[in-house]
Amino acid sequence: MDVTGGDISGTTYPDYAEIEAVVGNNLDALFTVTGMFEPGLDFDQGNIAVSLYNENYGTIAVNMQISIKFID
Repeated sequence: MDVTGGDISGTTYPDYAEIEAVVGNNLDALFTVTGMFEPGLDFDQGNIAVSLYNENYGTIAVNMQISIKFID
């Protein structure tokens, strides 16, 4: 998978537990990540987990529910 312009796209990744996205560290920033998924996987909902690291505060884990819609 690759990350450009806030998008995650692709169908394969060597380690499904790790996808790196680099975002800016801006006060009150809002980030939207969109993705493209292989339709044959038959997933339509689940959770996405993100680990955020800051040298002053350590690591914070964020886990959010997601839904996946197939658009023709």
